[in-house]
Amino acid sequence: MTRAQFRGYLFEVFISKMLNNNGFKQCEFNNGNNCLNQSPCELVSQDGEIQGRGTKHQIDYVGIYERNIPFVYPIRILVECKYYKKGVFKNTIREFIGVYKDIEENYFYHQREERVRFLNIPIIFSATFFNDEAINLAWAHGINLVSYHKIPLLQNYLNQIDQFLERNCMGNYLDKKKAKNLKKQFKNEAKIPNFKTFLFATTKKGLLINLISDEKFPDDLFVNENEQECGIFLDDNEILNKRNERSQRIFHIILYNDKNRRRFYFQANTNLLRKEFPELSLNERINEKMRYFRELTIIKKIRGLDRIIKLKVDFESFERIKNTIT
Repeated sequence: MTRAQFRGYLFEVFISKMLNNNGFKQCEFNNGNNCLNQSPCELVSQDGEIQGRGTKHQIDYVGIYERNIPFVYPIRILVECKYYKKGVFKNTIREFIGVYKDIEENYFYHQREERVRFLNIPIIFSATFFNDEAINLAWAHGINLVSYHKIPLLQNYLNQIDQFLERNCMGNYLDKKKAKNLKKQFKNEAKIPNFKTFLFATTKKGLLINLISDEKFPDDLFVNENEQECGIFLDDNEILNKRNERSQRIFHIILYNDKNRRRFYFQANTNLLRKEFPELSLNERINEKMRYFRELTIIKKIRGLDRIIKLKVDFESFERIKNTIT
């Protein structure tokens, strides 16, 4: 394992905690039978391997979504966690496509009575950015991408990873045994973030937005309502940064009925900031943004009940940022 891979290995500590908190129950190997959490997720080794059609594949995080959806097989997420200082490029996506396809094609009709059929969802979480070629390739093959590039709330944790690496890893490579031991040590020593809000929202276009905040989501607004209006704003620090790159822009959402005006941050997906936007008229650009942001859907437990809530975006908020996100 290289130093860069080990950074991702430690970044996984945070991602696994947040996914478990959001209803994705991590699978653990249990001698080839059901996982320790009683979900038949089909791990075949202690290293988190899943059998593909051609070979076994090690996956950073395998989780079963605890909610069932009509006409959809049980959802199994296949997660890779990356912390490459120079970003994630197409070679990483290409490799993961091969892994995902091999796992996805390992179903045969004669196994129908013996196995569970899953809807496999491939995801790459990155502490840094994805370049345009990586994003295009991932979208074409159905790979979900989540970037935390420049999210301020995560910087302290990423610094902990870097400092731990400097203290404990002298060379450029670590063997598997040492990496596992250091990961256990890191879990004991590090202050792993436990954000009061860490939610996944889906746009009308099917794009994923990860909302993060040190403040609690205003559940009380949804006790008797399923919908609330909100605004989407470019973060103040980003507005001041004249050299800001498209892929680095940070936005936040504010619910208008929230008296505390709490901010919920997310990394802008570059699909929302396509290169051809500047060639469009102002009205066309705003209309394009409306196609992505008209409505955000969140599945959240409120007062013990699973709820599907919606955030309706008030597009007057775009008046503040329309000249800065094109």
